[in-house]
Amino acid sequence: MLKRRIIMLALLALPLGGLTTHAQEKPKEPSKEEAKPQAKKEDSTPSFADREKLLAHFEAEREVLQAKVEVEERKSSPDPKKLQELHEGYRTIDLGALNALVKYVAENAEAKDVGPARYDVIDLSFRLGHWQAAVDAAASYLALHEKDSDDLKRQASYLRASALTNIEGKESDAVSALEGVANAYGGFLEGDLARRDLLRAYLLADKSADALKLISDIQKLKDVQDNEDALAWAKEQRHIIESVGRKVDEASFIKPDESAMTLAEIAKLGKPFVLWYWDTRDGLSLRTQKDFEALAKANNGQFGVYAISVNKSQAVWKQHVEADKESKLTHLFEGRVDSATLSSRKLGVDRFPLAVLVNSDRSIYRFDVPVRDLKRVTKAWLKLDINKGK
Repeated sequence: MLKRRIIMLALLALPLGGLTTHAQEKPKEPSKEEAKPQAKKEDSTPSFADREKLLAHFEAEREVLQAKVEVEERKSSPDPKKLQELHEGYRTIDLGALNALVKYVAENAEAKDVGPARYDVIDLSFRLGHWQAAVDAAASYLALHEKDSDDLKRQASYLRASALTNIEGKESDAVSALEGVANAYGGFLEGDLARRDLLRAYLLADKSADALKLISDIQKLKDVQDNEDALAWAKEQRHIIESVGRKVDEASFIKPDESAMTLAEIAKLGKPFVLWYWDTRDGLSLRTQKDFEALAKANNGQFGVYAISVNKSQAVWKQHVEADKESKLTHLFEGRVDSATLSSRKLGVDRFPLAVLVNSDRSIYRFDVPVRDLKRVTKAWLKLDINKGK
């Protein structure tokens, strides 16, 4: 029981798998310049005698970089641009390590440490956001190293399943893989992490009923019932799932010209719409989400995007409106509306930013969509018959 308690606490201490808009600090997606790492016979990638020397080489590079970061951070006025450049250096080092590992595996297929090296390829690919590379590396590892450490095989299985959730078009595969890990490793951390990721995977696959059953099962666990943080987390996830399908209540907002706009007026346009609740104090507006902004422009009028500020300062809000004047969204304000009629209160929004996707009939398609999933989820949402006027 103590072991189980520790597992659940560890689970809660980790990011929530992208289920919330703000909670997940995910690996960065690879830039366009970053191709899937492949070993080449003629390249600048160094060769190493064994895995231990390879890892030590790149760890030494990280330590040198860390020292530079600490020097800059200790300055009375650190240079933000320089700090950013330094931090980007970690990714460069990891990319170098990944390419070196791929090369090492290709050149040392019979080495005693090739199994752990293959696992390192999975781990680094995952952390760098090379999702398909992580899936392929995990499949290779699991096929070639059946007799390796149970710990590594369990971790490889989880990383493969979790990586699948980040690949558009692989929603069903992700669900199957995560269910397999959750069922096979119920007594291990990877099983708990798989169940956490399943909540996101089910919603990406439009399986809200399965997500609801899963969170109900999680809420019944004694270790969850005995832990206030776990209970709060489970309750929050249940609210996210149960919001799917419910109708959005009437609400009133203020437009930049001080006139009013109601939810009924928005719905009367007959198009699906996104409600983006945000707080100007967070310094985050929808225009910072470049992928979603590009999607909104590309779909040109297929759906409405309403950025609703909940901050009390209307003057500060108007400054953000001015900065967003070129975007394809409508700015609204409800910070000065009586709290009893706040749409955010009615929806149960208690932290920001948060996106709600609403069908043309005012039913909620998705509540609290993670920022990283906005573009992907919106593309699937627009294909629904209910949003095509059929």
